[in-house]
Amino acid sequence: MPVKVRVASSDRCFDAAEGEDLLEVLQRNAYPIATSCGGVATCGLCRVVIVEGKERLSPIGPAEVHHLGNVAKIIGARLACQSQVRASEGDIVVDVPSVDDPEERKRRKAERARTERRPRDEPRPSQRSPAVPGAVIEWRPRKLGGSRP
Repeated sequence: MPVKVRVASSDRCFDAAEGEDLLEVLQRNAYPIATSCGGVATCGLCRVVIVEGKERLSPIGPAEVHHLGNVAKIIGARLACQSQVRASEGDIVVDVPSVDDPEERKRRKAERARTERRPRDEPRPSQRSPAVPGAVIEWRPRKLGGSRP
């Protein structure tokens, strides 16, 4: 009986071979997980929490401690790319955080910027003169490389 990797927040369950890491298992089965380095432990995005079966995985390494901190062992946090299956049978239950879509995140940021924008004719607080109430300081950029007027 092979090792089964179950995702805690869903009913999905995947077979995993000995020596395969959790990132490979999740990607092979089209389960969404964040990563930008492709599984070499440089980005730290593929964080998961091992709910059950941590004894069936490779020990936590220095790259994981670098990204997750020393409390990683206590809370069960691991990098999926560094968590290799070390057993031939049993269950591993992982909690995989939801992946934030970068395009959606950019859209929300642009929407916030549109709603928080000041009218163009209203000066910013830093543009008001502290010495003369109601006066506005005019700012002009200096030309680079030329002499001052």
